[in-house]
Amino acid sequence: LDDVIAERQSVAFRQHNTGVGHRSDIDGWDAGRYPEKASKAFKELIANVKANATEQGFDGSSMTITHVAAHKVGERQGRKPRAFGSADPWNTTLCDVELIAEEGDI
Repeated sequence: LDDVIAERQSVAFRQHNTGVGHRSDIDGWDAGRYPEKASKAFKELIANVKANATEQGFDGSSMTITHVAAHKVGERQGRKPRAFGSADPWNTTLCDVELIAEEGDI
């Protein structure tokens, strides 16, 4: 994740890759980007998992991630002003990320 944030390693976009530029550092795939915001959020999530494991009496550094899933939970309402005093919806889709970690080697 640190390499993605520093734009040294790109992430392959296997779906929804229309208009995504090609990257030479991806083996076996062409399209990719550097999702900095998502990488930072995932690093915070991993740090949170380690802290929660340590707080509950587990060894946080030996935890192994066994499951990750994202679930759509709704929209944050927003408005975009338009001409003549009208406005269009400008909503933001929200999601929850589920992460399960187990202690030991899997």
